[in-house]
Amino acid sequence: LYIFVDIIRAEFRVCRILSSFPIQYLQSYIWTAHISIGMGEKLDRFQSEVRRVTEQQDEYVNPVNAEAIKKFIDAYNEDNIVETPPKGEQTLSVTTLTPYSSKLRGFAKELDLLDTTEIEIKELLQRFKEGSLANVKEGGLANGSLRLYAIALQKFYRLHSDAGIDPSEIPTIKQE
Repeated sequence: LYIFVDIIRAEFRVCRILSSFPIQYLQSYIWTAHISIGMGEKLDRFQSEVRRVTEQQDEYVNPVNAEAIKKFIDAYNEDNIVETPPKGEQTLSVTTLTPYSSKLRGFAKELDLLDTTEIEIKELLQRFKEGSLANVKEGGLANGSLRLYAIALQKFYRLHSDAGIDPSEIPTIKQE
């Protein structure tokens, strides 16, 4: 009972202290704490995604694709100052890089990203759309998901220009 009374007194003191602050300071503090928590989770997801790139390399058509995807992540990562994106490209947040990396992993499981053609890429995108792949849901992917694949591939081939793929030949898919 005494512990409960002490907790009530402590909560009352905190409420009295907080009530003396202007509301905009409290809102700003709460918002900052919310953002910090959210970014921690996003960073954790990003780091997990980066680990999956190498952990799953045996599932890729060509395991060397893992290094190419890691180079892509490093080059576009806004927190990496060693690698840089291609000229004219900007770095990306971890929130954006996470799904791009995931889409590239999915593609690497179906074809060799470094030894393919624009036609093979378009055909594979079509198969993702139709759902004719074992790891794609029945009915295929929505245009929003296909759009992420296409953007990730375009950026990947801007960085890996030595692969011989013209990024402008990868279709830009409109979201529904």
